[in-house]
Amino acid sequence: MSETLTFDQVVSETAADSLLNQGRNAHPGIDLSPAVFFSRLDSVLQKNKLSAPDCLADLHAPDLYLTTVCAEKIDAAWQRLRALYLRPLTDMFGYNGSSVSPVSSRAGNLDCAETLLNELFLPDRSGRCRIASYDGRSSLTTWLRVIVGHRRINERIRNRHEACGLDDVREAGDPAALSRVESVLTDARYEPVAISAFAQACSCLSAGERQLLVSRYVGNVNLGRIAVLAGVHQSTISRQIERICKRVRAETVAILSRDHHLPSAAVEACLGILAEAGQDSQLVTEALGTASGEMAAAC
Repeated sequence: MSETLTFDQVVSETAADSLLNQGRNAHPGIDLSPAVFFSRLDSVLQKNKLSAPDCLADLHAPDLYLTTVCAEKIDAAWQRLRALYLRPLTDMFGYNGSSVSPVSSRAGNLDCAETLLNELFLPDRSGRCRIASYDGRSSLTTWLRVIVGHRRINERIRNRHEACGLDDVREAGDPAALSRVESVLTDARYEPVAISAFAQACSCLSAGERQLLVSRYVGNVNLGRIAVLAGVHQSTISRQIERICKRVRAETVAILSRDHHLPSAAVEACLGILAEAGQDSQLVTEALGTASGEMAAAC
């Protein structure tokens, strides 16, 4: 007897198939097993605590497809990646005429771009190609631009040390350590704005909606218990929470763009900060208001 699928499972599988077809159409001749791509989608959803099918539609399917094939170490995919991004990367390294390369020239920037693409092929500590860390929540161009920006910051710091007359300048730290430092710098710059925008977005929610989010994410009350208290089916609560979160995210993005005039890359950085900070129940409580914690306490 075949397994009966729920409505959400059918919609999720349809959305996943659509992403797979988008990737194949964008990169003809670059083939990938559906099972491998679907496994990658599942890992992205699990890692970022997202829920299908709504969140699948927000992913950059062609970019995620190409990087997934690259992570499988298929040469045709790396050739495709190089053809699409070598020139943009070269331009990024030479933005405003400031080259990361010691040779401040187009050739130096090209060398930096080639080096970065080669490093993305190398394994990380888990043994996967580094390009597998791309999760499709922003465009691949944005993701690469952030990496280039981080390297330029590091180079400026290193050049500053050299200008101080140090006889022995240490090489840049390992990628993992550098990533942590860069993450701290990014958080310090955008975290206050991100949290302020999130709190403002939450203010548009009704008291009942705030209570629902606090119960789920602060009180850690399971969906079944919330459904019993509300007198509705569990699936109703699940869909309601997804709709609320989607609305808060959209309003947060609008506030960051409209009120703070942040470019798309900075907005993406703010969303990443909120995704990390969202694990702290205190942030959610402060944003939603302590009064809405009554339902969580009652549970």
